[in-house]
Amino acid sequence: LEVLTIHSITSSGLVIVVIVALAVAQTNVRVHKTAYTNVMQAAVMAALLNPVLTLYFMVFSIHNFLHGFIVSFGLPLNVLAIGVILLKTSKASKEYALLLLNTAIIELGSIVAHFLVNGRMFIDSTTGICVSDGPCRDISEGFCSVMAGFMQVIMIQSTTILGLSFWYRTRSLQQKTPFGRRRLQSLILLFFIPHIFHIAAFVMLITPREQLEPVVDKFYGKGYGRVHGLYGFVDMSEPGPALVMGYLLIFPSIPNTYIVYAWRRHIALFREKMQIMSVKTRGIHESFTKVLTIQAASSLVVIAIIVILAIEQEVFHLHSVDIEGLVYDFAVLPTLINPALTLYFVRTYRL
Repeated sequence: LEVLTIHSITSSGLVIVVIVALAVAQTNVRVHKTAYTNVMQAAVMAALLNPVLTLYFMVFSIHNFLHGFIVSFGLPLNVLAIGVILLKTSKASKEYALLLLNTAIIELGSIVAHFLVNGRMFIDSTTGICVSDGPCRDISEGFCSVMAGFMQVIMIQSTTILGLSFWYRTRSLQQKTPFGRRRLQSLILLFFIPHIFHIAAFVMLITPREQLEPVVDKFYGKGYGRVHGLYGFVDMSEPGPALVMGYLLIFPSIPNTYIVYAWRRHIALFREKMQIMSVKTRGIHESFTKVLTIQAASSLVVIAIIVILAIEQEVFHLHSVDIEGLVYDFAVLPTLINPALTLYFVRTYRL
């Protein structure tokens, strides 16, 4: 009934209104443009709207759509970014490009994990479960649990590199001596070491699925948990799980807090130095500053959305494929934003 009602509105109502409006624009206002004279094109609007609406009301899932979109566009976009950074970076930017390259590699890995797990974050009281519907289970449950743990922390590393990028750009404005590519790469790897221990702890401490299935079945019906991968904790208040989940809550706040501080410091220093820069140098710094600013803003927005989705489950006990799935979808959304910004704003890469 919903589908038929909206079909009738779009076919009989919306299309007619558009055609009449375009006709009036020509008749009374005497405006004749290609966009106005091709009024019959409005008649095919229903041909586009109707199947979209049918999919939405019958089988459409925002999570499944966004998951497919991120995987389909994120994989080639990050591969392209890696190739361009490797092949088209100028000698003067080789050191900073190492940060861009690591970001692209990490985000490529994040998308691969996102595809393999296709996870949803189920939260209820003290229970936290990654519900997997991805192909990783065809390999093994152990592999899937490792991928689930990897997926939860990999974007934290991306945020950490973003903080390092602000630090490096500020250091560059201060005209300090080169830091060194080996030292910079070692620093990046050093920040990843805690995540390795977190993944290992997650895999070792996860609750057996026999205890997780009844919790999920309570909301989705008997037998639902049996056909999905379940990786998490039935009681996050226990010492081990509390430590693992506390890591996911506390650790990201460190690089994000630093990013806010570093951004303000970087902007102030850039405004101070820009008056004595050449046009070319100022343009390079402006491009990188724009990229970092938008990346930082998108990271904070993503965190806010994830918190809202978690509150909907924890406080209001709202559970659906979309609410749970969007937690991970939004977590990896920067894997589309970041390489696109790098390729667009950095002139040599864009060309």
